[in-house]
Amino acid sequence: MSTQENPRVEYRKRVQQRQTVIFGSISAAMAFLLIFGTLIWVGVIPAPINPSFSKKAEPVFVVPCPSDKIQARDLSTLTARVYNSTSVSGQAGAVGQDLATLGVTITETSNWGGKPLSESTRIITGKIGIDAAYTLRAYFPGATIHFDETNNSEILDVVIGKAFKGTNIGPSDEEKTSALEPIEGCQSVK
Repeated sequence: MSTQENPRVEYRKRVQQRQTVIFGSISAAMAFLLIFGTLIWVGVIPAPINPSFSKKAEPVFVVPCPSDKIQARDLSTLTARVYNSTSVSGQAGAVGQDLATLGVTITETSNWGGKPLSESTRIITGKIGIDAAYTLRAYFPGATIHFDETNNSEILDVVIGKAFKGTNIGPSDEEKTSALEPIEGCQSVK
C-alpha cells in the first residue's frame, strides 16, 4: 500500500505546484494591469493610445450680428437654459432664479458639458433667437453671443464663466440700448 500512495502523493504534489504557479502568474499579471490602469486613470502615466478620437470636438462659434431693425424683446417671451461652467456650486440655479424673477422662462439649470469658460457669460443662440440673445445681453455685463447653427429653436443657452460677477437685474435704459448694438467683429448669419 505504501508504494501506491507515494505515486499518488507525488502526483498531487506536482498538480498543486503547477496550479500554484499558474494561478500565481495570473494573479501577478492582474495586479500589474490594475496598478498600470490606475496610474493611467489618475494621470501619472500617459495613455499608450491617443484617446482624442473619442472626445467630442468643441464647436467653433461665430458671433452673430443682430437684425437691422432690432427691438428689445419682452423678457416674458424669452426661454433659456442656464449652465454653470465654473467650480462654484449652484451658480446656474442662482442665475436661473434671477432670470425667472425678470420673467424669463427657464427650462433647465445644470452644469456645462464643455470646457470651462474664462469669459463672464456666453449666450448661445440659433438663427431664430439672435435678437432675443441681444436683449438678454443687457442683463449680463461683458457677455458674448455665439451662434450655433444646430440650434433650430428660440431657446437661449446662458453659460456662466469664470469671470462672472453677477446678473445685472436692473439695467438702465442706456445699458439696454447699448446691448442691442452689434458686437465688434460680428458676422451676418441670415
